[in-house]
Amino acid sequence: AYSGPTSSIYTDAQGRPIQQSGFDYENYSFGVSSSMLLFDWGASVKSLQSAKRSSEAATYDLQYQKDVVTAQVIRAYYDVVRKENMRKVQEEAVAAAERNLGQVEAFFKIGSNTRADVLQAKVRLGNTRLASITAKNNEELARATLTSLLNLPMDEVFDVESSLVTEDIAPDLEKEVEYMLAHRAD
Repeated sequence: AYSGPTSSIYTDAQGRPIQQSGFDYENYSFGVSSSMLLFDWGASVKSLQSAKRSSEAATYDLQYQKDVVTAQVIRAYYDVVRKENMRKVQEEAVAAAERNLGQVEAFFKIGSNTRADVLQAKVRLGNTRLASITAKNNEELARATLTSLLNLPMDEVFDVESSLVTEDIAPDLEKEVEYMLAHRAD
């Protein structure tokens, strides 16, 4: 069949128009299909087991990540405490260097020390001030790290409890030796 100038008119090989509707030209069909899987050679069971294992792995990974965050926060806390104590030590060192400079200058005025001793005391004071500034900056960095790990606003000011209490333990040596021989004789 040849189609004419428009798509709605069709002609046969002799050029006669062909009617596209009617009993001879209309085609109707109706079908229903269904399938049922009776056995998949264990693929569903394996898929279910794999999903369970993936779920367990995700649970363990979550617990691991919680432990990592906890360890990071604990480490950052102790770092803040350590840096705070180092800053206090450096501030005491600056005060001691200032007292030393005052004494050296007093001895220089009475003629007991040389000018070199005064200059050495000034250099020592300058170095301890620099160490004090470095200690203060280190403390601020440690606080910023802890603030970040705790997910707090960076401008929030908080105090860290730094009074660590240690208890002396007086073990009973005879009981400890008995325990050792019972559990680790080697």
